[in-house]
Amino acid sequence: MASSSYSVKDLEDDYASIQIDDEEVTELAFDLDENISQGTDDRLCIVGRFLTGRAIDFDAMRHVMASLWQPGKGMYVKELEPNRYLFQFYHELDLKRVVDGSPWTFNRVQFVFERMKPGVDPRLVVINSLDIWVQIHGLQYGSKTEQFPL
Repeated sequence: MASSSYSVKDLEDDYASIQIDDEEVTELAFDLDENISQGTDDRLCIVGRFLTGRAIDFDAMRHVMASLWQPGKGMYVKELEPNRYLFQFYHELDLKRVVDGSPWTFNRVQFVFERMKPGVDPRLVVINSLDIWVQIHGLQYGSKTEQFPL
């Protein structure tokens, strides 16, 4: 256990002796209306859903996905409707890591998503495709084409 020779009375005396000069006082201006009207930056958003009919625990999903994706600048998640979520990132690299690292799952349920297009309502974004990796073993030599070089 740590101990200190500094008593509570000493702390009280130190705090009581602190003085702030007029020139040290600064004001922080924050226009709340401006930030609300800006809304979300569509360029850094994805809209996604999970391929399940079961309810998703929103808080658990939000924490697990943030842990998996580890966005350096953070992210914001909003449930738009049951099983439709808006993910906003604050840096292009964080979004790129999620898109390039796909496919993703939560509780063994596949997550499908689309990048937002500017000005589109996220509730109307069609989410019906999933990129997957396939590894084929024992493919015969003549099976590859120019369209699908292996």
